[in-house]
Amino acid sequence: MRYLALVVTLLIASTLPAQDAKFADLTKRFEKFVADNDTSGAVLLIGKKDSIPYFEAIGKANIKTDMAMKKDTLFRIASMTKPITAMAIMMLVDEGKLSVDDPVEKHLPQFKGQMMVQGTDKEK
Repeated sequence: MRYLALVVTLLIASTLPAQDAKFADLTKRFEKFVADNDTSGAVLLIGKKDSIPYFEAIGKANIKTDMAMKKDTLFRIASMTKPITAMAIMMLVDEGKLSVDDPVEKHLPQFKGQMMVQGTDKEK
């Protein structure tokens, strides 16, 4: 849930105008998450079409070794890509660009003929 809050916060923050005061508030909010032990640290990035108005590392990358979080720290995000992918797919469905019933190879031709289990075409 903490990771989802991070993603949602970043999505909301990305709609803010590029004002230093707003970004300072965002930094303070995430510093509070670290202080309250809700997370050990975070890397925050707000990207726009042609710029990156905010990029900050907060907290610790490793509590045991007291290693500070850096902007290029790598994270294990486990299955967090699944809800992001699902959200993107549903946005495309809303835009009429695909259907959840489409076969994968309709949009990714390199998957044509791939089988998930042995058997007939009905089991693709």
